[in-house]
Formats: sequence, structure tokens, C-alpha cells
Amino acid sequence: YYILAAICGRGGGLTLGSRGNNKTFLLHVVQEQNILKYGLPMTFSPINPKKGIVRESTDLNIKFEVAKIRFVTTGGVKGNPGPQTTRNWFMIEKFYSDYKLVFYHSHYKKKDLS
Repeated sequence: YYILAAICGRGGGLTLGSRGNNKTFLLHVVQEQNILKYGLPMTFSPINPKKGIVRESTDLNIKFEVAKIRFVTTGGVKGNPGPQTTRNWFMIEKFYSDYKLVFYHSHYKKKDLS
């Protein structure tokens, strides 16, 4: 899947890159400036991988599909819900006729990423 801006003309998809003048190996999740670029593909993994379905307002991991990255500042561990992995979980929620990502775990307060 690709995550794109819901409003046309507001930039391209999500990718990995440096922020500002920081040209180190540490990468951040950033938005493509060019509206024609979709960014990098990613997979969504639900909290219960046996079900294989990602539903609205349920905990999930998001993983960029790239060949090799030395370091990613968002890091995280796929799966393993628990106190040490609460920063790895997101949700997809309906936003008018589109969808949005929220950083959330069922034990903590929601935070919009838009």
C-alpha cells in the first residue's frame, strides 16, 4: 500500500529521508514534495496477524518495504503488543470520505499524525 495526501496538491506519498540539513544515516518518515511521487510501499500488520485483516480503529504496525536501511529513527518491533512497544502502534480511522493515521494504543491517548 501507499499512503498519499487526502487533499490533491498537498504533496506526494510517504517515504524515508533526512530532515533539514541532517544528512546522516538516520532516516525519518517524510512526505514527498512532488505530488506525482507515491513514496515507498508499506505493509499494515494487525495486532492479531492470524486474522489477516486491518480494520478501522484497531491497533496495527506499519512497515516500509525497502531493500535495506542501516537505521530508521522510527525503529520499533513488529508485533509484540506490550508496554515496551506502545510507540510502534497506529490506527487507521475514517476522516470524512478519506482515512487518516493516528498514533494510538488502546491504553493511551490518541494523537493525529495529519
